[in-house]
Amino acid sequence: MGFKDWFKRAERSPLARWRHRWEEATRERDAAAVAELRSSLTSDPALGTDLEIEHEMLEGLERLIALAAELEAGRVPRIDTTHKVVGREACHFSAPATLPDDHAQASGRVLLTSTRAVFVGGAKFAAVPWHGVRDVAQVQRDLLLVRSADDGMRLRFNTYGDAMEAAALASHLRTRRPL
Repeated sequence: MGFKDWFKRAERSPLARWRHRWEEATRERDAAAVAELRSSLTSDPALGTDLEIEHEMLEGLERLIALAAELEAGRVPRIDTTHKVVGREACHFSAPATLPDDHAQASGRVLLTSTRAVFVGGAKFAAVPWHGVRDVAQVQRDLLLVRSADDGMRLRFNTYGDAMEAAALASHLRTRRPL
């Protein structure tokens, strides 16, 4: 079997098909797909037994769907925080994360406020105002806040759920007026 054949076989695997269905459900924010995806995780032996990441992905999808419903209804979550970097700004999200592109891979916390995304950890502080963000992308557990073709911030979260919620909120916050 050649190298290309190995990739083709991997793309046709039951787990690859499950992940493809999960990606579609994530794009469409399809709540009906959650039950089918969950059922296949527990009942399809072809998927294997080491499915911890897939369960985490499914939990992230459920969190994303719930958050999307709140945002569509005009309700942006607000959390209370006494963190100094937030000050009097409305804070909408807080989760542990790292800066994987930083040479020290600083660990800390990401806070999404009404005006900016903030990373604070140890001696590291980074902030990106929403008006400077051109695009938001989520890739696995990473959130990418793109400022220009060669500038931005990449944040790596501990869970898919945190990354998915942060991406949805960042997309929403960058297009709305601050509170």
